Amino acid sequence: MGIFNNILESFFSGFSDIGQQQQDRRQSESTKGEDIRLDLKLEFREAVFGCEKQIKIVHLENCSICSGSGAKPSTRPRTCIEEKCENCNGSGLNQVTKEMKITIPAGVDSGTRLRVANEGDAGLHSIPSGDLYIYLFVQPDND
Repeated sequence: MGIFNNILESFFSGFSDIGQQQQDRRQSESTKGEDIRLDLKLEFREAVFGCEKQIKIVHLENCSICSGSGAKPSTRPRTCIEEKCENCNGSGLNQVTKEMKITIPAGVDSGTRLRVANEGDAGLHSIPSGDLYIYLFVQPDND
């Protein structure tokens, strides 16, 4: 019986390792919030000489009331929140529209990708925000 138990134990212990590897991978994948993509059209002259553009993005930010915990203010967050934050309904996140000014460098082409760090969606439970990626599309010269 001892040999049989050892065989079963070694066989099933491999499954727990697989589960742990999947959990580790999920945790490493959630080290930041989601990235956001924005496509931006530029006039030919803007691409050649560079410019500043005012853009609007819609993304998730940590709730300003509960600071992303999802728990009602003056309560302690727990695994199962007993009293949800009324502002974010316990999610810890709110969808907001944000305006920002970005600088387009001179000499960009269609397909150029600009990265704005930490301007993507907020991560859950105070995980850092993702990034905003702006893909540039240059209009043909009309002159």
